[in-house]
Parts: sequence; structure tokens; C-alpha cells
Amino acid sequence: MQANLHTFYCIKSQSVVSVESRFESDAACLMTVDPQIVRIRVQPQAVELTRPNGRRYRRKLDFWLRYTNGYSCYVEMRPKVRMARQEDGSYRPEGWVDLETWAHDNQQHVDSFHEGDVYANLIRVGNARKVAVLASWGFRDPLDDIKRQILDRLRYSERTTIGALLGMLVCHESSRVESALAYLHCIGELRVDLDTRRWDRETTVEYVHEQA
Repeated sequence: MQANLHTFYCIKSQSVVSVESRFESDAACLMTVDPQIVRIRVQPQAVELTRPNGRRYRRKLDFWLRYTNGYSCYVEMRPKVRMARQEDGSYRPEGWVDLETWAHDNQQHVDSFHEGDVYANLIRVGNARKVAVLASWGFRDPLDDIKRQILDRLRYSERTTIGALLGMLVCHESSRVESALAYLHCIGELRVDLDTRRWDRETTVEYVHEQA
């Protein structure tokens, strides 16, 4: 397999990330556009595991995630054909018990995903690819004035469409407005509908009220 086949700037890593497959790239994009995830590390340090026979070995995991509530976990990505069905009906990678034991002993959390998890909603996957890139432009180009104007309008109307916002902010380049929208969605200050239609002028945008 060709290494570092897919590369993009991830706002939640604040760096360019490289992964070895489209599967992992799409997973990273979905994580980037999830407002509940605030930090992503790609291919964090390898961990040392112990087999039931006592033999030690090192295993490199694919992601480390931190959520808005402070919860964090390591994630391993594997094709479903390389996973084993568990008693509870879930699928886990080979050596999962070793990984769970390591997590318990080190007060960590672990999870795993296969392509069925990643590609459960193909519309969202397609949107995530686009939004992750747009958000990176919105991160590196401050766009503070555009972001402020978007949020000011949404506080008043609460729900609108991308097309309506582009019309309201016609004095700005549409690509910069969309980049600001994508960035604000990723950090949870507004919610763009990524699940029911491809990102276009009719896509709905909602204001997210601060939690009391």
C-alpha cells in the first residue's frame, strides 16, 4: 500500500495530516466536521501490548480524539474483513482484548471503526470531504468579519440557507463565506445540514444556542 496517499490540512490537528487510504481519510474528514470533537491526533505514538501468553508487542493506532466534554479515546481503523465478530455482535480488530487491557491499565479509552461505520451516510461523507477543506481555509484565513456577520444574522433569523447567507454577504467572495460557514460548523457555533443533501445553496444553516 502506498504510504501517505491522502494528505490535507486538518483544523483540529492544526497541521497537515497524511493517512494511508481513502477509508482513513474519509474517517478523518468526518471527525473534523463533528462539532463534538475538538482535537484530533493522527497516528499517535505506538502502544505496548501484552498477549495472553505474556509476549509483548507494539501496536500503532490510527487516531486519538478529544471531545467537548473532556472524554478522549484512541481509535483503530480496520476493514471489516480484518475484524472478528464479538459475542455482543460488534466487530473488533484482532488483538482487541490486548488493547482493552492496555487501556484499562493506563486509564485510557479505545474504540474501533470499519468501513460500515464510516460509510453509513454517503451524503455526509461527501459533504465532510468538502467541508474539511473549506474549514481549513477558514482557519488559516481569519475571516473574522465574515464569521461575525454570519453569526449576527443567524442570531436574528436562527435558520436560513447557504444561498440566503451568500445573498446577505454579497460584498464578500462566496468562497470566503463558505469557508467561514464550514469553520463555524466544525467548531459548533452553527449547524449546517450535512446529512440530507449535498452542500449547495439550498443547504440549511441553523444557529446553535449556547448551553446554559
